[in-house]
Amino acid sequence: MNFYKLISIFYDKFFSGNFQDYSLFLEDNILNNYQKNNLKILDIACGTGGIFPYFIDKYKIDGLDFSKEMLLEAKIKFPKSNFYLKDMTDFLLEEKYDVAFCLFDSINHLDSLLKWEKVFKNIYNSLVNDGILFFDCNTLQKLSSFDSKNNFIAKNKNDYIILNRKSILPNKAIWNLKSYKFQGSSSYFLEEAFIEESSFYLKEINNILVKYFKNIEYYDMSNLKNISKINKLDEKIDRIGFLCFK
Repeated sequence: MNFYKLISIFYDKFFSGNFQDYSLFLEDNILNNYQKNNLKILDIACGTGGIFPYFIDKYKIDGLDFSKEMLLEAKIKFPKSNFYLKDMTDFLLEEKYDVAFCLFDSINHLDSLLKWEKVFKNIYNSLVNDGILFFDCNTLQKLSSFDSKNNFIAKNKNDYIILNRKSILPNKAIWNLKSYKFQGSSSYFLEEAFIEESSFYLKEINNILVKYFKNIEYYDMSNLKNISKINKLDEKIDRIGFLCFK
């Protein structure tokens, strides 16, 4: 079963607590510093558009994702936005954007640095000349800390899902998603799906970024309620944010 198909109707419930905190950071530290009218934003791996409500009344925001099920949910909620059904490792858009986001460790679902570089190159080509990319990623430290005992549970009417994450290699973790669909009485239909996360040394990631972007800033994203700018990359931090200037 497709992981994203299973999680699509629960996606907002899983991440709803993070959307507002993240949007405040993006507004205060990135968008407010971009002195330009009619700002255009592209959300890469946008999912169901969970971040959109915080920006759609002020900016033009479009989304890109390779999951039909995710984009179906997003289009229903935000009919005025453009949504691209594309793989982030292989896209070229006619429209150019001022700012691109790739949030919630979405890039960690790509299993090689070659694929990460393809994403960076595609985003670079989709930005205006003074455009900005912001993305975050889980570090090797974070992936190594995943414990299958830490379950996330979300409910939608009578259906619910359980998600757990477990480290399987020094640079890989696996997500296990179980969906329980109510069949009546006390009966449920179980579907299960898996997806991997990968990470790499931060220096390796940065070495790719400097091929395309002239300036890069770093942020400690371990706690979305207390995001802080850092002077250098630190492998001991759980999640790092990269602010990249074209």
